[in-house]
Amino acid sequence: MVLLPWTIGGAKESKAYDPVQTESYQTLRSVSDLHLFVVCKDGKFYASVPEHVRHRGPWQGQHRGELANLAIPYLLDIEEQGYSLVRCELAVFKPEA
Repeated sequence: MVLLPWTIGGAKESKAYDPVQTESYQTLRSVSDLHLFVVCKDGKFYASVPEHVRHRGPWQGQHRGELANLAIPYLLDIEEQGYSLVRCELAVFKPEA
């Protein structure tokens, strides 16, 4: 966590900035395989998901949210490899903890 100075009405004030809380994630669902989902950082699909996974689409955007709310297994996958590949029923898939 980093403290950043802010100026409000001429007076300096420090506020906490936590980069994990400000980053977002997105989930995408494969149109050709309706049980296949990708979870990655918002806007980083082409940069973080390997080509062999991207070719399992086309992909349709599903959910967006804050990384801080993401379930731990998905968050760990994103930190390790840049994305999480999930196979399950749509009704069962809940990306947030």
